[in-house]
Formats: sequence, structure tokens, C-alpha cells
Amino acid sequence: MTDQLYSISLYTYPSSKCFIYPYSKHIADVTKTSDNRSLSDAVLKNRNGGIRVKFVGKDPWRSKLDGFVSSHNILIDLILAMQKKNMQLLCCADLNIRGNSAGDFFFQDTTDPSTKAEEPPQIACLQLANDDKIRVIRLPETDLNGLWETLRKYSIGRDKKYGVDVFKLNDTYWRTLETSTSNNVNARKLVMDILSYMDYNGWKRAVPFTCSRNISDRGIDSILFFRSQQQQKQHPRAFCAITLEGKHKIRLIGAIRDDPKTQQAFQTAVDKYWTLGVAETNRFSDSLQIKFHGNAWSPNTTPEDTQSARFMCGVIQELWYIGWRWHCALDLSKSVQDKSSFYFCRTTDDDGLSGGRIGCVQPKREGKVNLVGFPPSSLDRTLRAVDRVQEFYKHKPDMATIKFPYTRLHYSNNTDSKSLTMKVYNNLLRAVAKNEGAIFLGTADISGKFHSTDDGSYSLDTDVFFLWFPRVD
Repeated sequence: MTDQLYSISLYTYPSSKCFIYPYSKHIADVTKTSDNRSLSDAVLKNRNGGIRVKFVGKDPWRSKLDGFVSSHNILIDLILAMQKKNMQLLCCADLNIRGNSAGDFFFQDTTDPSTKAEEPPQIACLQLANDDKIRVIRLPETDLNGLWETLRKYSIGRDKKYGVDVFKLNDTYWRTLETSTSNNVNARKLVMDILSYMDYNGWKRAVPFTCSRNISDRGIDSILFFRSQQQQKQHPRAFCAITLEGKHKIRLIGAIRDDPKTQQAFQTAVDKYWTLGVAETNRFSDSLQIKFHGNAWSPNTTPEDTQSARFMCGVIQELWYIGWRWHCALDLSKSVQDKSSFYFCRTTDDDGLSGGRIGCVQPKREGKVNLVGFPPSSLDRTLRAVDRVQEFYKHKPDMATIKFPYTRLHYSNNTDSKSLTMKVYNNLLRAVAKNEGAIFLGTADISGKFHSTDDGSYSLDTDVFFLWFPRVD
């Protein structure tokens, strides 16, 4: 990952806006070059080292129904405009404990004067909507028909509404709670079938995201898919999922019946990285659930936070060692206390990434950020490189907590607080990226803790979990 990052933050103060950071003449006109009227008519203002974009006449991040489809189209056109500036989307996160955030997007500058510029990748989107629908946005007709055939066993109808195709599902997959075993597993299998179909047809990158402050839809991720213009069909890749349930359970879905090696790696990871021990193991419908002692997914202290993060890094790492590669992590439930489901893919081809180590950046409350599972020398280099640090605490050679002098770091109540958060994280992620061999994987939510206010509920781990993979050290 290059050390030059840009971010676009969506928020409502008091109406829908976005904040692009840092300011650059290179991207100052990014909205004006778009064919989307909502973007081209937006009012731009230089603020706090970035560009504040104020939408005129529309409030996309709080829209409902057809307006919610419109908000997705606005975001896609914004990403396409960034792609024209050689900015590749890395991930969507939500770096706010509370406030009016609708999502934070990080971009990598892919400009390389020594190589010929490639055509920007195609973008398609699946919006997981209501309790039982999938809205399909900008997927070519040839791929659309194949997706419908793939999902027919989960569907009871296909319609067109608000200008997009809509698949009506045969169950309330997006309302299921983690305690509902059958629906919980079936929803994850549905998503695995989506990812597998899209991957086989060249849509190799899947980036979950949110762009809504609408309470009726907030909590469920949509998925952006990217396909290279030169992408060819390849051999099918296998998919599996890891889902975090309740306060003390973890489940492997898929790769059960005919893959004892994956089962063993999963069980080894839990035994190795969760020191409080296993309570029981259960099987259900091609899934393996392990219940352990303690409350990994409901941490209350910094030691508990870092223990949970190290545990999840360990699970991913053991799967990585036997060829399972991070694909994406999705929030599939409206319940704010539910966690992400992690999806992995595997192929017989050698990708040259054997070995290595998984670590993460874990945003927390009161201006604190945990660094967990870093190679020791990478941790030291990162701590030296980060700006604006008040102090840091090194818990172990591979683990530290950074405290920034901003008590409202993860609050997004206005443009000033939003821009402060993005400045801190642009600098922090650049510092991580400069470590030799670091590879960005994705974001996820591993905590069920949340905070309720008059205007909604917010995850206390800010719905983000950065993972990187250094091949050295």
C-alpha cells in the first residue's frame, strides 16, 4: 500500500455533506468532473486542510427508498471520479463512536509515471436492503441474469423498482440475530454464493460499505464489486466464512464436510489464541461452532479489547497459513450489537503470500487506538512515525495503545471533528503502510458493545478493524 492516502467522509451536519482529505489541486475538482448532477452542483469549500462538499437540494445520506438508491449512485459516481484521478478505493470504515457519520472511505494513490495507465475498473453494487431484498445497481445484464439464477433458491421473485433490479428473498435474512442458528447460517451461505458467482465472473474485489444515516437501513452493509477491464475468467475459488456470535462463540461455515485440514486449523486457532479455554463444540448444517469461556465479543477494558483483537488475528492467521485469503467482512444485520462475518477464498494457484503475520489497528474511545499483533520492529517504527500523539503504552512487544490529545477523536458532530478524525487516521495508516512488506487486507467489527443516544445507537468499537500482512520480520 502506498504511503499516500486520501479519504472521503460522509456525514450530516445539519444536511448531507462529505469531506475529502487532504486538499490537493489534483482532486479539488473531483466532483465537478462528474456527470452526476448531485455532485456537479455541490458547493465546495476549502476547510481544515481538505475540501468540504455540501449537497444542494438533496439529503442523500438520510434518504429513503428511491432516494437511498440515489445515494448509492452518488457514492459510486464519486468513487468513479476518484478513479479517474488514479485513486483506488481501499475500504469503507466508520471511525465514529457517535455522531452523524455515514461512512469513511480510504483511497490509495496508484499514480506511477513509469507504467502505462490502465483503464479504471468497472464498478457494480449490491445493496442488502430492508429485511429480505437485494437491490442490484449497475451490474451488466449478462452478469445480472447469471446472478439471478445463482440466487433463485433463495428468492421468491424479481422486480424492477426505483430504476434498479430487486431480488425478493424467501426469508428475512438481514433481520436474523446471531442466536438464530438456521437463518444465521443460511444468510452467510447466501452471501458466499454471491461472492463466489461474482468472483468467478471477474469481480475479484469486494468492498463492503455503508452510506446511510437512515435508521431503517443503517447497520446492513452494501457491497461494491470491482472488475478490471482486462480481467478474464479463472478457475473457481472456494469460499468459507467465520461468524462471531453472541459474546463467546465463533462459527466456521462451509469447508466442513470434505476439508478436515480447515476444521483443524480453525480449532487450533481457538485453542492457541483464546487462553481462557473452550467450553464446547457443536456442528450444524455444514458449520462448526466453538463456544469458549469469557466474553471475547463484549470487552470492557483495554486488556480485554486487545485480547479479543489478538484472538481474531490469530484465527485469520491460521487460516491464512493453509491458503485461505481475506476476501471481505460484512455486517449482515440491522442489530447494532451484531458483529461482522468474515469471508475467505482459496485457490490452488500459488499467490506467493505463504507465511507472514496478521495484525490490526483498533480504534477505541477517548482518543485511544490499539495496535495489536504487529511484528515488534514494525510496531516500534509505527510508534515513532505517528504524529499528534499525546503518549503511548506498550503492553507487549507486539502490542501498544496510542493516546491522542483529542477526547472527541471518534465523534463526528460537525465538520471540525470529522476532519480531525480523518487527519489522525490518514497519518496513522500511512505510518503502518511504510513498514516493509505491509499489505492492507480490510476492515471489520468484532465487538457487540454499543451506545444508545436520542438519535440512534453506535458501535463502541467504531465498526472498523484494520488488518495488514507483513511478509517480513
